[in-house]
Amino acid sequence: MKLLSKRLGLKSLQLQDIEFLQKLEQNPLVQKYEQDIIPTANKIKIKYTNYLNSAEYFNNRKYYFIVKKNDINIGKVTLKTSREAILEWEMGWAFDPEYWGNGYASEAALRLLHFAVKHRNARRIIAKCHEGNKGSEKVMLKIGMQKEGLFRKTLYLNHTWYNQIIYSILKEEVKDI
Repeated sequence: MKLLSKRLGLKSLQLQDIEFLQKLEQNPLVQKYEQDIIPTANKIKIKYTNYLNSAEYFNNRKYYFIVKKNDINIGKVTLKTSREAILEWEMGWAFDPEYWGNGYASEAALRLLHFAVKHRNARRIIAKCHEGNKGSEKVMLKIGMQKEGLFRKTLYLNHTWYNQIIYSILKEEVKDI
């Protein structure tokens, strides 16, 4: 599956994308607010290979899209069911630091919102991040999400507990592209 935005292409994860994901997920800047132990290349390969063979993949309950600019992989966006009974989905993103600050994460996230609403019947979409991750929080605001609250001390990194913030947007609030 492929989704297009003004400057970007989002394509469904394939086996040949795993090398890019290994590079992305082993970058300490990318992992700063996510995990304190950088995963091995083999763990990353197993994670995505298992996903491609999972019921989540075949039942359309979780999506990984590789974000491309001019045929260059620059990031990933994810969408997964959160609370199926209320048609809630959760989204996330990670980009190569070389491409930070250009609005690519916001553009890709907005395109993913449209996919969730139009093709997955999402009524509500959420995103969470480390309280100190101002870049991700900025993306949430740019795509029209509203801050709902704070999860106190729910993220454990470097032997310290951190807060997470949660943002959401409802189907009727999603901006046109």
